[in-house]
Amino acid sequence: DMIPYLRQHSAKRIAQDPAYKEFLANQENIRKRLAGDATAPVDLNRNFSEDDLQMQEAIYVMRDMIYLHRQVKQSATPHLPLQKSA
Repeated sequence: DMIPYLRQHSAKRIAQDPAYKEFLANQENIRKRLAGDATAPVDLNRNFSEDDLQMQEAIYVMRDMIYLHRQVKQSATPHLPLQKSA
């Protein structure tokens, strides 16, 4: 099953990408604000849409899937190289 590999490598990329971590933190704070927590800091001036971080990660996951599919055909123990975020 390739899902655990994809999750693991996606989590590594996100952990190494400060912009994506900032995006996720801001999203969580927006959820908190909507739930009534007025103290959650939300950066309304930050334009996260300049770089579509979710689309970028989806592309990395697709690349990993293609790579993994090829590796499965060639060997029994696939290893994914960690893609660097742009």
